[in-house]
Amino acid sequence: ISQTSTQKGQPMVLFLASFMASQKSSIQRECVGCLCELSEEPENKKVLAENHLGGFTIAQWLTNMLNSPIEAIAAYSACTLYAIDEYINVSFSQEIHFYLFICGN
Repeated sequence: ISQTSTQKGQPMVLFLASFMASQKSSIQRECVGCLCELSEEPENKKVLAENHLGGFTIAQWLTNMLNSPIEAIAAYSACTLYAIDEYINVSFSQEIHFYLFICGN
C-alpha cells in the first residue's frame, strides 16, 4: 500500500489520513490505526511528516487526536507521532507524555 496511489495520484497514506476529519469516532479510530501501522515504513513517515490536510499538518491533526476520549485513538495517534518524530522539526515525545499522562488523569 506504501507504493499505491489514488486515481488522482495522491499517495494512499494521505488519502487514509484524510479520514481523521470524520465526525465518527469509529472512522477516526480505524484511520489512525492504519496510519500507525503504515508509519513503520520510511517512505510513509516522510509523507505523513511533510503534508497538510485542511490547512494543518498531519502532525497537528494527530496531536489533536491525543485529546480523544477514546483510548485507542489517542494511543494510535501517539504511536504515529512517535514514528514520524524524526522527520518533523518539533519533537513530540514531551507533548505525547503530557497529553497521555498528565491531561489524561
